[in-house]
Amino acid sequence: MFDAATTDNVKSTTDPHRPKDFLDPTEIKSFLDAAKAGRQGTRDRLLFLMMYRHGLRCSEAVDLRIEDVSFDRATLWVRRLKGSNSGMHPIEGDELRAIRRYLASRNDSLPWLFVSERQGRLTRFAVNYLVDRTAKLAGFANLQLWLRPSG
Repeated sequence: MFDAATTDNVKSTTDPHRPKDFLDPTEIKSFLDAAKAGRQGTRDRLLFLMMYRHGLRCSEAVDLRIEDVSFDRATLWVRRLKGSNSGMHPIEGDELRAIRRYLASRNDSLPWLFVSERQGRLTRFAVNYLVDRTAKLAGFANLQLWLRPSG
């Protein structure tokens, strides 16, 4: 049975007083442009672009391997966490070019797609730090983590 008393504290998604918890396309562009400013700008911009387009959690993004990218089919295999369904995702042309550009800049044989400056797998804590730093560079005060929750 529907009980109105249980829904009193739930805010509607159309509630005008609900805080905005997403970035619009213009803000995404500003955020991605700001990501290019760091020492690892190519990596960071690609990381955030892929997280945004594929709805990746931090842990899902850092677990990506180079072998998960099919350049000839322009697809990405995503291993989902928390009971979500894993699957193949199409990669758009600009994203595919960014992956190639980033991989060409690397001189290691590590299996992970995203690596740290110390030649290890990037951690979800590092990604959270990069999001905060990039948000400040983009001029977003108190940016809520627009990416999917870590886990």
